[in-house]
Amino acid sequence: MTSAFSLAGKVAIVTGGASGIGLSTVRAFLEAGAKGVTLVDLNKGNLSKAQAELEKQYPGRTLAVAGDVATEDATKEYIEETLKKWGHLDVSIQNAGISGPTAGITEMTTQQFESVMNINVKSAFLGLKHSVKAMLQNKNPERRGSIVLCSSQLGLDGSPFHSAYAASKFAVRGLAVSVAGELGQQGIRVNAVCPGAIETPLTDEFYKEPGSREACEAKTMMARLGKPDEIANAFLYLASDASSYATGTTLSECTFLDWAQACNRDDADQFELFAEVDGGYSKWS
Repeated sequence: MTSAFSLAGKVAIVTGGASGIGLSTVRAFLEAGAKGVTLVDLNKGNLSKAQAELEKQYPGRTLAVAGDVATEDATKEYIEETLKKWGHLDVSIQNAGISGPTAGITEMTTQQFESVMNINVKSAFLGLKHSVKAMLQNKNPERRGSIVLCSSQLGLDGSPFHSAYAASKFAVRGLAVSVAGELGQQGIRVNAVCPGAIETPLTDEFYKEPGSREACEAKTMMARLGKPDEIANAFLYLASDASSYATGTTLSECTFLDWAQACNRDDADQFELFAEVDGGYSKWS
């Protein structure tokens, strides 16, 4: 009996796929039997390293495409390369993003705000647009594909001193819900995932301060950080036929008891690290 979570015969794209949540998602898809997965990332070094490791276990089933997902040319390229290698596209995970500045509204520059919106929202728009064009070529009119956008806890609740990031993640959810209504009758599902505090190489930088990890964990409903694999499983659910009747939904992966309290100004200053470390658009959320 085939599992409803199987991706056998399916082809997927994961942006921000070279590390953290993105890389865990790639692994989850390959474990679920995906015929092929395209990893997209700006950081060529991380991308090459990730693919080399994956090829040892899953030979011939990965494709690496380096590029800035906030540009239309790069988006077209990773879609075209995927179609060239495997002939079709079934799943698109738009996971790339950056955290942006930690700043009050009067301190934030227009350039900072535009940079966050450009990378987080424009990349999701472009990924949606061109993934849909590819999926409409699939033959099954009821199940042409699944697209999942990565929003954030901040895309549900907002956060003081992270208004640009929060606004971008609210926008990502708005894209998912709106486009889901356009495409449901064409056999393409669109959903969003909202991770909370997840343990990744980026958050390792944040928790170098003594006691910071414990303080953050105490403010989550489960009193611990999430793991990338747990978010990857959420993506797998929405990518697979296990969620065949789910579209326009938002799946929240653990929440803070009070996000506004969890990220007060003193805590928020440390999130500046993410913008500096995240050279590959491999997102934290």
